[in-house]
Amino acid sequence: MTNKPIDELQAKEALQQAIKASHLLLNQLATFSDAEATKQEDQQEKQQLKTDKLTLLRDQLVKQVFSYTWTENEVMDYQEDFELLETLNAQLIKKASEVRYDLHQQRVDNQQGRKAVSAYGTAKGQFHR
Repeated sequence: MTNKPIDELQAKEALQQAIKASHLLLNQLATFSDAEATKQEDQQEKQQLKTDKLTLLRDQLVKQVFSYTWTENEVMDYQEDFELLETLNAQLIKKASEVRYDLHQQRVDNQQGRKAVSAYGTAKGQFHR
């Protein structure tokens, strides 16, 4: 990533940086699939913060790319990059949905586990009276 402020990037630079940010965000979202890592609250919180920062950065870069008035020739010159950005966007939407579902399932499984432990404790207490 560049050290330049996003609003000072040329359109072509912003496009390249948006592609890089998209790749980084996809990789970051993949870390949420690691069940062992997501079980630790502090690790999950770090993952969430990093993901939020990357999402915000990527959004700003994409806005910068499309705030520029591209000429027809420029669009043709960078058509592959635009198509790559579109493909990455579709992958991000799909991956975010998968991660959201997986995290929801983990939470549901955790809640069911707690209910089972509670029921076991209640039943055990009834037999010891």
